[in-house]
Amino acid sequence: MIVSIDSALQVSRILLAFGIALSNVAVWRGVSLEKDENPKELRDAGWRLLVRALAAEALLAFSLVVVDTVLGIRQQTDIAVLYDRATKAELELQKLKAPRSLSPPQQARIVEKLRQFSGQPYTLSVSSDPEAISLLKIIDTILVSSGWVRKPPQIGDIQIEQGELVAGMAYGIGVRIHAKSDATARLIELIISVAKTLNDEGIAAIAQKSTQLKDTDAINVMVGTKPLSLPLTP
Repeated sequence: MIVSIDSALQVSRILLAFGIALSNVAVWRGVSLEKDENPKELRDAGWRLLVRALAAEALLAFSLVVVDTVLGIRQQTDIAVLYDRATKAELELQKLKAPRSLSPPQQARIVEKLRQFSGQPYTLSVSSDPEAISLLKIIDTILVSSGWVRKPPQIGDIQIEQGELVAGMAYGIGVRIHAKSDATARLIELIISVAKTLNDEGIAAIAQKSTQLKDTDAINVMVGTKPLSLPLTP
């Protein structure tokens, strides 16, 4: 059976406390034997017992202080570790709660990478979640700035309109970049590149083939609800 250090220290603490109690009993016994009415042999024995008991008590008390100190340090370390874990968990929770977004510098980096595909047609689909719609607007702005051409939605019988932006209503998690199931190798490479570009900027995305698409040349960008865990699965 494996005994932890903390358990061993606690047992040692109990044994030391018990030893101190026994030493106190021995001190009391030694004092009682030293009384003048006792024979000299008993008084001498009482003196020897008293000295030894006092020495043992002092040693045991010192050892108990050491054990308590070590336990205290270990407990403080454990508390610090727990606090650190709790802080990290709180930060992760805040990340999960925070809406997905892309800062202007991030958007500029993505535009720089996607501009080489200027003229690429695309369609949009999105869940009804306000956070997803907000992210879709940002991605649409990036694609327009990259010279891509937005086309009417290919997915979703119900459409969501946000000004000039029109997207089909869809259900899913994370960002999914779709190409038609029989798309060309070039288009498959493109959706993989787009998904990687978004992932590089902290937006969880995957590339997928879709049987729902009708346009062989256009890709579809679907923004679903924010994922609670990674990586995304098809």
